[in-house]
Amino acid sequence: MHLGETKDIKIPAFSDPDNFHAVTVSLSDTVGTAITAMTPSVDAATPPTYFRINPTDFGMVGTHTLTITLDDGNMQTPKPMSVTVLNDAPKFSITSIPK
Repeated sequence: MHLGETKDIKIPAFSDPDNFHAVTVSLSDTVGTAITAMTPSVDAATPPTYFRINPTDFGMVGTHTLTITLDDGNMQTPKPMSVTVLNDAPKFSITSIPK
């Protein structure tokens, strides 16, 4: 992805196969403030359904590891993934060349 671009990472459906515990979703990352947990409702008890990535700082350029973790209070399932943030070179926008 590119600096200034926004991407959404959808969290697949999940459940606790034992049906004994509520499952919480968390994210750890090396991107910093560029990650936001998004939910479809304002209910704080509703787990996020996706994470939004929006790198806007030059310090975020590079490859970062994001780990989404499901936790039922007894066991955890981590899912690491890699995100690369690029900084595009400046471009000219010339419509005509003066004579």
